[in-house]
Formats: sequence, C-alpha cells, structure tokens
Amino acid sequence: ADRWGGIDMWICNAATNGYMFKDLIEMPEDTLIEISSTNLLGTMLSAREAIKSMTTGRGESRSSSSSSSSSSSSTSCNGFIVLLEGAGSGGEPTRLYAAYGATKAGVKQFTSSLRAELQGSKIKVIS
Repeated sequence: ADRWGGIDMWICNAATNGYMFKDLIEMPEDTLIEISSTNLLGTMLSAREAIKSMTTGRGESRSSSSSSSSSSSSTSCNGFIVLLEGAGSGGEPTRLYAAYGATKAGVKQFTSSLRAELQGSKIKVIS
C-alpha cells in the first residue's frame, strides 16, 4: 500500500468451508475454527487495515486532483470497502456447511455495522 500511495479499494472475499461438506456434529473443531477465523475474523481484520490505510495521512484532501468537475467534498471518496457475502447471508439454511453460512450471515451484519460506523466519512462500504 505504501509503494502505491495507499489503498483506494479493498475487496474482501475471504471464504472457506474447510473443504468439507458435513453435518456440524461431524466437523472437526480445528476446521470450525479455520472457517470462523477466515470468513469472519479475516474479514474484520482486513477491513480494519484498509480503513487505516484510507484514513492515515490522507485527511479530506483525498478527492481526485485530476478531476476538473465541480464535485463537492461531500461526494469525494477516500475509498471503497467491498465485503462479499455468501450462502447463508440471507438467512437461508446451509446444510452440510452450517459454519460457513453462519459466518457469512455475520459478514452481512458486520457490513451493516461498519457502514454505520463510517457514515459521514469518505469511505464507502459496499456489499
């Protein structure tokens, strides 16, 4: 990020189902931890780092300096965070990969919370 002057867009597509399709009762504990850590915690941590990059040292002057349009500072943007949801994010059952579905429902909730946290900033959260 430093080499190129920061991050303008972060696309988070973290996802694993542990390479297994099994009922929850049959899923090994380490696989459940891997799924949760990758899909939900990985999304949170990477989004946090992207926000830091988009805000550190950039202030309000991040709008495109090459643009000759008369856009106001309220429409300029320091960056975009795109958080991809997946099966289960809409509440539908995800039989044989329940942990995956649960984490993707969590990503949907996290997206809403992050969008609320960044409201009024120049970082846009998209899902």
